[in-house]
Amino acid sequence: MELGAANRLTDFPSIWVRAGELSKRRAASAILSFGMPIAAVLVWALSLPGFDLRAMNDLGLISVLPPAFIGAIVLLTCSFCLALGDSPLRGPVLLLHLGILILILYGTPALVEATPRLSVTWRHIGLIDYVMHNRNVLPKFDAYFNWPGFFAFGAFVTQISGLPSLISLAAWAHVFFNALYLAPLVMIYRSITKDSRVVWLGVWFFYLSNWVGQDYFSPQGFDYFLYLALLGILLGWFRSDSGDVIPLNSIRTWLPRVAPRLFWLIEGHRDDQVKRLSRPWQRFGLMAAAIAIYAAMVPSHQLTPFAALLCVGLLVVFNRIEPHSLPILMAAMALSWTCFMAVAYFAGHLDALVATIGAVDQNVQRGVVDRLRGSPDHLLVVHARLAMSAAVITLAVSGTFRRFIAGYRDVSMVLLVIAPAFLILAQYGGEMFLRVYFYALPGLAFFSAAFFFPAPPLRQREAILVRSVGRVRIVPLQAMMRRPVRIRASRNSSWLTTSAIALASLALIGGFFLTRYGNERMDYFTPQEVQAVRYLYGVAPPGSQFVAPGISEPWQFQGYTTYRTVWLENKVVREANVAALEQRMSKNSIGSYLLITRSAAATLELYAGMTPETLARFEQAVESSGRFTIIYQNPDAKVYMFINASPREERR
Repeated sequence: MELGAANRLTDFPSIWVRAGELSKRRAASAILSFGMPIAAVLVWALSLPGFDLRAMNDLGLISVLPPAFIGAIVLLTCSFCLALGDSPLRGPVLLLHLGILILILYGTPALVEATPRLSVTWRHIGLIDYVMHNRNVLPKFDAYFNWPGFFAFGAFVTQISGLPSLISLAAWAHVFFNALYLAPLVMIYRSITKDSRVVWLGVWFFYLSNWVGQDYFSPQGFDYFLYLALLGILLGWFRSDSGDVIPLNSIRTWLPRVAPRLFWLIEGHRDDQVKRLSRPWQRFGLMAAAIAIYAAMVPSHQLTPFAALLCVGLLVVFNRIEPHSLPILMAAMALSWTCFMAVAYFAGHLDALVATIGAVDQNVQRGVVDRLRGSPDHLLVVHARLAMSAAVITLAVSGTFRRFIAGYRDVSMVLLVIAPAFLILAQYGGEMFLRVYFYALPGLAFFSAAFFFPAPPLRQREAILVRSVGRVRIVPLQAMMRRPVRIRASRNSSWLTTSAIALASLALIGGFFLTRYGNERMDYFTPQEVQAVRYLYGVAPPGSQFVAPGISEPWQFQGYTTYRTVWLENKVVREANVAALEQRMSKNSIGSYLLITRSAAATLELYAGMTPETLARFEQAVESSGRFTIIYQNPDAKVYMFINASPREERR
């Protein structure tokens, strides 16, 4: 007894040593998990003063990224990949990484640029301003007024916030909307798989691949959140009990030998069993929420309701969700708004819209071919966008194949990728390919993550090779077909996977800054440009006409229906055709003004391939014509007032 007690006493130091080592490991893990992302934020914050937007070239924001900024991105990426390799995964740590990623990728322009970016952002502010002050809409005046839901909501937010306008908040719309997308994305992914690694990595890849920039201050960005929320509710709580099998009962009688193989093709193994709510009132409340979400979507954007209808319709046709009558209700809501509330728009554009339906060649011409022009650096950006999209799609297809080999048939997610492709049959201002990619991105990001984790973490009893009584037993081929082919991963393979994810993430981040912010030289506006436009609104009488070259100006944020804004043809600028300009300006007898800004010059160089000398020659021709006088100028803008009477008429 005394000897045993002595031995137990001698064991205490070793126990304390092991406990100390465990606490040290936990402390080191905590430092790595929280210290590295916080350090990345600090390095990123210190790098912001190093942005020199004046030195930006036609490659966009990537041409002026400070080295410290790149270091912060690399540090955050490595930290996320290490956190993704933890077992078990720590959700708060991964959520912290995603929050910092959203802030860095989408919040950097809001911090380094003094004003909201994108000309259309200022236009949307002007539409909200009109709704707020007039409390009505003019459907025949502008197509935007036929879908006023977002602008009415913006007017409500402006009034309750006490702000004169949402200009100060619009710059942060990218961060706000992408933060909203996080929760429904997680809902969608968790309805497909229980593997948390795929869920978190899929969300990570979504933000790295979201280069199209449709999440700005716009109805599109707002409706996209509703689109994701609707799909998240339906896939999370309204999965069909027989959702793994396409209803082919009639075909089974015709093809008794082929049908079972077809069923195996789409059945496979499932790890997406989600416990549905058993209480009827809970399901009723969720379905009411889904219908209300779609009801808010319909009057806010032209395209998103139909993208959601396609997705839900295919999910019902393939028996993936239970409310089979839901697409009928959604179609009735969308068509009712189109036929009755948006009739003013379709009455004047019906012929053009019908002509583009099914004209895929024309849509390809406007969406792809017509964009392959401009300066050499801009062409590089355009080709990078095509390559980025192709890379994401290729990675997603590879992930789909690996999931298929592992025994999984993610039919629901495949349908979410396929459904938006039908929108290509219609035209949407030459941007339909961008929209299709945007709507299909949740599915593409999921399968891209599945490429690295095609199956959940393995258990020894689910391995193909099972060691039993000193022998190796081979699982029969039939059992392999019924369940996923999975082998326990080794520590070396896990490090290889982590390294591969890090390399893929860094490649996507580099492509992200080149593709998303490749037009930043024309998309951002200096305070001097905004000041010139404000001066113009202050001196121009109501009903005046504003003319500007290019397609990028920070105007239309006030007096949306009072002043007319016109884009000048590139040919007029290139040929310095002042006569054509005077003809355009003379159409308005109240007053006409010519606005030339830094962003307009950048637009002409990016898209039209003009040189600074071309615009300078045009300005010289304008000033020497005697029909224009400079009423305001600063380093980034000039405002010319058109003189209606010719010099000869003035002398008379």
